[in-house]
Amino acid sequence: MIPSGGIRSAIYIPFHDNNGCAGVVRIMNRLLPAQHTSERPETGFTKTDQRVLEKLVDVIRRRTQIAWARTGTIRVSQWAAEILRRNDEEPTVIAAQLTAEGREVTNCMRCAVYLAREDDPSHLNLVAQSGFSRAAERRVSRLPIASTITGRVFESKKAKVLPDVLAHEGAANLDVARQEQMISGVIVPVETGSIRGIVSVFSTRKRSFERTQIEHLRYLGGVYTSIHELSEQTLRIDGLRDELGSICHNLRRPFGGIDAFRLAILRKSARLKWRAEKNDFTTADVINDMGEVERYANLMHAEIERGRRRTTGMLLGHPGALESAELSKEPTKLSLLIKDICSAYHKEAHKRNVRLVVRPTIDNLPVIQADREKLEIAIENLVENAIKYSWENEDVVVSGALEGRFVSISFTDQGLGIPEHAFDSIFNRSFRSEARDTRRYIMGTGLGLNAVKQVVEAHGGTVKAESRPFLSDPGRIREYEGFTTTLTVKLPA
Repeated sequence: MIPSGGIRSAIYIPFHDNNGCAGVVRIMNRLLPAQHTSERPETGFTKTDQRVLEKLVDVIRRRTQIAWARTGTIRVSQWAAEILRRNDEEPTVIAAQLTAEGREVTNCMRCAVYLAREDDPSHLNLVAQSGFSRAAERRVSRLPIASTITGRVFESKKAKVLPDVLAHEGAANLDVARQEQMISGVIVPVETGSIRGIVSVFSTRKRSFERTQIEHLRYLGGVYTSIHELSEQTLRIDGLRDELGSICHNLRRPFGGIDAFRLAILRKSARLKWRAEKNDFTTADVINDMGEVERYANLMHAEIERGRRRTTGMLLGHPGALESAELSKEPTKLSLLIKDICSAYHKEAHKRNVRLVVRPTIDNLPVIQADREKLEIAIENLVENAIKYSWENEDVVVSGALEGRFVSISFTDQGLGIPEHAFDSIFNRSFRSEARDTRRYIMGTGLGLNAVKQVVEAHGGTVKAESRPFLSDPGRIREYEGFTTTLTVKLPA
């Protein structure tokens, strides 16, 4: 509606800026349209008037742009200050907040944060998103680095503006882009220390992005990766504490056994001394008592060997441990070695209400050339690992087979599973799966399976993992609960 006061004509000039803001400037004139001349057209504005007004609108657009940039800078700074002040938020919570802030400072409808993970080096993994549908989130939860625009930006470490997402060469998931109305966007790489990732925003209309907005996204992402790096360092410190606790736990049992046998020998010594003073023994008694002392000594030696093997096993989990120690190969009867180890772990399995089952197929395994001590460490780790992650009242099954020129030994448990993307990573040093038992804490350092891999590969063999759900509950499957997990070792026969 044109206001009163002699206004008789008006001109409307649309404008938009790179921040996604758009508007209309309305200028009104008192000159009646009927009074127009060749100098003044029907609108009541000359061409010179229009050029001046267009320049005025450009000034308004630029002022709006500057105001928007200042507002964004203030908002980003306040958010970062608040996050750093609290310093108690989980990185995933901060990532979710980052997506909301990213949408706000760029005036976009969609925002996503991706991180690269050590256990999944060929993909970027979605950490948080805002504005995407659930269906789209599932489709873009893992992006291959080699074949996506996002992956290329990640590798090049240079931000990229996408004026037309659908027309961009090499764009993946175009159907998702169409479904989510992703017309234009910008992808910004972020990095702090060893933590690298991507922050991306998408608009539902065609537009460009200012350098200030890209810097805002980079700053937001930098705050997130800095906190994530700090969180990772905290986890590493906690991991060292766990490692020390595990070492103490592993050595407590051998030392406890040695002390028990020491006390038994002292009691036997006191009894022998008393009987000697009373002259109350025969030759048979002496032989019997000597045999008992010898048995205790052998048991002490076995416990010392157990402690030494556990310590060696943990040292093998450290880089270069096997490179500095040559293998001492000798003929080794696998069936006897496996049975002896499983027999020693029956008590441990019983404590956890787990049945340790050795299949008759183990008897068919041949004698191979192997470093018995190191192979014993590897098999002990696999048996202990299976017992540790098995649920109560389930079976841990050890089986074997001869496959051509290789011997195959499998260790199967039913309980916590392994995420598919972590099948190879579980053998990395200090890796611990994100699968967590909600009913009990499972102590571990992440060194055991790495030691297994080192020993097996030093013998010219391979080790692999498989994990499949045996429950049908989707919720429990997402938490990796109710999985049959098998670790299989293959050694040259």
